[in-house]
Amino acid sequence: MFTKFPNLETAQANAKQNGIRERVVCYITRGLDLLVFEHGLPYPTAGIQVPAGGLEVGESIFEAATREAFEETGLTGLEVKQDLGSGLFESGTRREIWHFVWLQTQEAKNIWEHFAEGKYTFFCRFEPLEQVILHYHMDAMLPELAQQLGLETQFSRASIRPCVICYITRGQEILTFSGHPDGGMGVPAGGIEVGETSPEAAIREILEESGLTLDNPVFLGQQDYYFKGTHPENGTPLEFYEDRYYYWFAIHEPRDSWDWVVSDGVDDKGKVFKHTFVSLEQARIDWDMDEFIGELREKIQS
Repeated sequence: MFTKFPNLETAQANAKQNGIRERVVCYITRGLDLLVFEHGLPYPTAGIQVPAGGLEVGESIFEAATREAFEETGLTGLEVKQDLGSGLFESGTRREIWHFVWLQTQEAKNIWEHFAEGKYTFFCRFEPLEQVILHYHMDAMLPELAQQLGLETQFSRASIRPCVICYITRGQEILTFSGHPDGGMGVPAGGIEVGETSPEAAIREILEESGLTLDNPVFLGQQDYYFKGTHPENGTPLEFYEDRYYYWFAIHEPRDSWDWVVSDGVDDKGKVFKHTFVSLEQARIDWDMDEFIGELREKIQS
């Protein structure tokens, strides 16, 4: 989730008042092209990004932007153009104030690799601004950049699927299952349908995937999630981008385990999900759906 501030001063005052980390996001242009990059393995969830990083003590946003751009791309001699805007970024447990800075370069290379800090590889390239797709709300100020460059264009945002992730607990245990087509250990989850609220989707997905009829969901938080890699079992390429809403349901269920034939879903209908309650402390949930397990433990213990 990204919420814009009216100006830089308001954004920085909010950061100071609430103790929120400040970060710069760098739009580096060459003519009408924008510099973007992707990470190599083992960072399949990095997505398509632009240079970005935290402000150091005493740095202005322009100093931080020039430094981060050099560290992540190797580019020097950048011309700082202007501040494009700021906003509050929230994803999972992260809350940061982002400042978007426009810089220009005369770099001749179109594609290159940059190795940083002895462990990160950035695969850099220039793309026409009108074709750029960025993940994790890094596209928030692209319209402002296009306006400065005299472009009249409607940007296609990364196709993000809204979905719910459901934690169902029984005391100190959580319900997990195996048998999903994507493999691994899961919890009830799925897409939010048109006209449906996220709590309604959570209740429906639980019924479809476990047979349980539940109500009174407790909202835990939201997460932007991107994955690009291969299926863990059959090796086929996978890529998806999700806006995840996490809900918690506390229940009194006498069964320790059961099988359920999934009643609906594009890929899941007819599949047999094998459910079992496991210790919350030892639970392993795949596909990074454990984002709010820490918050869940705190709520149960309080």
